Amino acid sequence: MAFLITYPEQKVNSKLQDRLQSVGATIYCPMRLLRPVSVSNADKKLIADSEYLVITSPFSLSVYLTKFSQISPSATVIALSQKMKSRLNEAGIAKVRLPEQENQRSLVKLLRDLSDKKVIWLNGNLMLAHSLIPDSVKTVQIYENTWNKHLEQVAITKIRSHQINRILVTSPSSYQRIKAIQQQIPQCFSNVSYYVLGPSTGETIQRDGQRVVAPINAIDVLNQMLNRMVNDELSARVN
Repeated sequence: MAFLITYPEQKVNSKLQDRLQSVGATIYCPMRLLRPVSVSNADKKLIADSEYLVITSPFSLSVYLTKFSQISPSATVIALSQKMKSRLNEAGIAKVRLPEQENQRSLVKLLRDLSDKKVIWLNGNLMLAHSLIPDSVKTVQIYENTWNKHLEQVAITKIRSHQINRILVTSPSSYQRIKAIQQQIPQCFSNVSYYVLGPSTGETIQRDGQRVVAPINAIDVLNQMLNRMVNDELSARVN
């Protein structure tokens, strides 16, 4: 049996890579291609005039630091995790605020408390709509999450010689792309358990009637869930 990880290998610490590989073949296959997009002058002005900027993904943070941090020096950045806050601080950005918990539901609660402020959410093209986000929060797309047939075939080539039973899924879009691959090589997937980092992805997979394993808390969810995959696989072999 093998693990499928829809996350870049270089962003998984080496000890955990070794632990995964010691238990089963591990295929790293991010189901996405992330690219910055052009931003209009009107949207740049929104960013420059903002009081708060919301950043919820590592790639969005990278684009912000590269392209937009200098045009919004007075804005407070609302990040989703302590890791993102540390990265902002290291880049010289001291005004950073976190929600009470590292998830989008807690973030929405914070945004509702700021409904009288100028809040701009820097997002990608696949940002999930959330009916509870205040209408006062405006969005500016700064990157795109894409996928194509060539990337799909590269993923199929990686997976084809393995029997996958545990998959780490990092987003609803990744899950949809995995489903398309499963339809083409169903023989490579057996009694699959899906491991997720947050509720949005878990709910998407559960609606398909699939087995979902979610974090027990919001602390270091990537390492938590990768270790959980290993532990569950070892337990299954004993039983």
